[in-house]
Amino acid sequence: MDAGEDGNNDEKLTPPSSAAGEVPSFVETGATGSDSSGTANFNLVYLKSSAVWIE
Repeated sequence: MDAGEDGNNDEKLTPPSSAAGEVPSFVETGATGSDSSGTANFNLVYLKSSAVWIE
């Protein structure tokens, strides 16, 4: 990390808070929730300038 890159002094490179939407803290199983493997889908909307932070 270069000098001046740690804007909030947490010793990490923290992306700007530019995401919108919501990730549910609890997902029900079934047709509207997770599948049999426990996977559930959600939407994440972000600014193009923050795309390098999203994996």
